[in-house]
Amino acid sequence: MLSKALANLIFALAFCACLPSVHALETNTFGRILIVEHPEATHSFTPEPGPVRKMIRGGLLHLTGAANLKQAWLQLVSTQDTIGIKVHSAPGPMGGTRPVVVSALIESLLDVGIRPGHIVIWGRRAVDLRSDYH
Repeated sequence: MLSKALANLIFALAFCACLPSVHALETNTFGRILIVEHPEATHSFTPEPGPVRKMIRGGLLHLTGAANLKQAWLQLVSTQDTIGIKVHSAPGPMGGTRPVVVSALIESLLDVGIRPGHIVIWGRRAVDLRSDYH
């Protein structure tokens, strides 16, 4: 049995995209970090898609105070925005940003009307990225 600390997947999002304009940067607006835990998020160090999706949904609703996921996302981004998701891919499949987390994040964006061509996944080196997301 894994310890609680190892069993929980800690998911942190810094919502830089929530800054509506360059003017917001000049008014000392800061990004926020959200930490969400779920006791069933991983099994033998492998992320579980269902709990990860629940974590993203719950975290966004908590962060924004919105009644549903669409309202939550639309407080942070517009359906016309291009959303960049920065991943840490160099450590490989057992470290860094897990593809299950990125997939759940993309699914939630698509569900609220963000177009696939407006979602960009990027990392330090292109060679570290896999094109698992269509």
